[in-house]
Amino acid sequence: MKPIGQNPGIDASSASQPDGQDACQLRSPELKPKTKSSATARIEDIIAAVPVATRAKETRTHYDAVAADYLAKLANAVKQPATFERAQALVAAALVQSVGCQYVGWFQPAGDRIGESAKLRQLNHSATETPQALSHSLQTLANVASLKQILAVQMLPDNSACAVATPVAGADGQCLVVTFAVPNGAPNAAAVQFQKTTALELAASRLSEWLAGRKSIQASDDSRHVAALVELTSLVLSSESRKAAGQCLVDQLKQHLQASQVLFGACRHQSLKCQLAAVSGTPEVDRFSEATKIAEAVMQESIARSAASIWPAVEDSNRHALLSHKHFAEENKVTSVVACPLRNEAGDVVGCVIASFGTQVSTQPLSADDVTSARRLAEDGLRFLHAGTRSIGTAVHVVHRTTTGKISNWTSRLRKAASGQKALTAGIIAGIITAAMLIPVDYRVTCDSELQPVSRRYVAAPFDAPLDECLVHPGDVVEAGQILARLDGRELHWEQAGIKADLGKATKEHNAYLSEQEFGDAAIARHEIDRLRNRSAMLSNRDNELDIRSPISGIVVSGDLKDTEGVPLETGQSLFEIAPLDRLVIEVAIPEEDIRHVQEGMNLSVQLDAMPSQIVAATVLRIHPKAELRDHENVFIAEAELDNSEQLLRPGMKGAAKISTGHRALGWNLFHKPVAHVTGWLGW
Repeated sequence: MKPIGQNPGIDASSASQPDGQDACQLRSPELKPKTKSSATARIEDIIAAVPVATRAKETRTHYDAVAADYLAKLANAVKQPATFERAQALVAAALVQSVGCQYVGWFQPAGDRIGESAKLRQLNHSATETPQALSHSLQTLANVASLKQILAVQMLPDNSACAVATPVAGADGQCLVVTFAVPNGAPNAAAVQFQKTTALELAASRLSEWLAGRKSIQASDDSRHVAALVELTSLVLSSESRKAAGQCLVDQLKQHLQASQVLFGACRHQSLKCQLAAVSGTPEVDRFSEATKIAEAVMQESIARSAASIWPAVEDSNRHALLSHKHFAEENKVTSVVACPLRNEAGDVVGCVIASFGTQVSTQPLSADDVTSARRLAEDGLRFLHAGTRSIGTAVHVVHRTTTGKISNWTSRLRKAASGQKALTAGIIAGIITAAMLIPVDYRVTCDSELQPVSRRYVAAPFDAPLDECLVHPGDVVEAGQILARLDGRELHWEQAGIKADLGKATKEHNAYLSEQEFGDAAIARHEIDRLRNRSAMLSNRDNELDIRSPISGIVVSGDLKDTEGVPLETGQSLFEIAPLDRLVIEVAIPEEDIRHVQEGMNLSVQLDAMPSQIVAATVLRIHPKAELRDHENVFIAEAELDNSEQLLRPGMKGAAKISTGHRALGWNLFHKPVAHVTGWLGW
């Protein structure tokens, strides 16, 4: 090994360079001795860099122990963290504490994509900002080291410190960049420079080992995922039905991904509308629950994005496109949510899978370690689902086609069985169909329906005055006598004050005329006094009517005056519409072609869109004699009253009503309308 003063690429002064070269040296890995390992050679370089006078006082064993201790601490510091960013931070701390580096940074070269430029990020954050000139010099040095894949050393322009950049193997050209002070003119300056440069190379080698270890773990996880994917697809393909296949899929995914819950939605008939089909640990799915609607919204959002997605989003620019994911995480109290659409071999979407991680069981929030663990499981699950989207989707699609094929096979077998005895089979089938067509079945007329109030009361402005305040909104339930709005009475008060003054003046004039015995003028003054008193009484009455009250108990159907406060109102102007809630009228729109079958007193059942699980029974009370045009269809309106003592119903609710018109033959129920259309088309 050469003495430290003869080693090229170490002395950074311009005087030590041949032919006056610039103070930038490049040390290539090919210059290292071939007979020893890199770590052993660097340890010996560190030991050899110590001044001879100092080495004379210490033994060689001591230096070996110090170097070995440094390597052990550095290796432990890098291998402990779970993320590469944490490993970088630990290496930066070790370089600052053990080597005395002033600046530790991470350089990322420019990529192939347009607009992706080179970046230099400081790892040891300090209170003072790095000067722009220093950042530019360090980025130039790191770019040279990244392009040539060799260690680069350079003195800073002001000769205050030495800058070193070394590439990290396995990091795609990224470099570790440091600066450290070198005692100018000191006899051991080259030794100090070489020692710290070697420490930087050791730190880069440990980061390379960490990356290699992570790649090994990733390869192991990939092999485990492949085995699990093969087993999962085989289990799904062996399912007997689509429901069993979906339940098998979510249960196996929950076990393999270690997820809190897994949901599967299926897209049928080449439609992108996804419906929840299976939930892990739950044999039945409530299709009308709020949780189901939220899960289906997440599936539709993932299908619309046409890519696997994770919440919380990796990039802030994707947060606005994952609002349903955020809502799902908040409602289910989970840390991370992963959604991935499933595709068949043709690339068509056949379903979607949702996996949640990190469920919050108690009221206490999850710890930082639990959140990190849930995030790691979510990212691992995202990679697994993204890799298996075609395999799993194809397996689900095959089960769907196989199930559909069984029904077709049964139909085919029935036709083959009937072909052997055609005459007998035809007679039997005809007899069965004829008998079935004669079965009496209740004929129900299906109609659109809408709830309306039994009666309406309109509240109008009692006199001309500005609106001061509106206290209710449409949809509010009010009681009889409740204040709905207030009118501004300032003009009334002003006018009443003027009348009071005029009344005093007229009274004085009346008394003066009487004293002068001018009885004619006194009579005129007396009439003026009566007029002013009547006007004052009217204004007093209006002052008592400034509060507009509800005449009945009910619901405010219309009258949103919040935006018109301060606007003058006219006498008789309609302000509010109040309808009682104890009973409601349901208006049923009977099609013109079925009106002849409907009569008053027939029973009807109503299924409202707001309460699809409840069937409301009623009786037809009256039928309007004149047809109306609704939704471009000529219909007759029938009315029935509904009890609303629980006040669950509201005016304006819509639904479907079925009127029971009596029992008729099944054949008539099925074919009387087509026969009527055909005969009408033929002109009979």
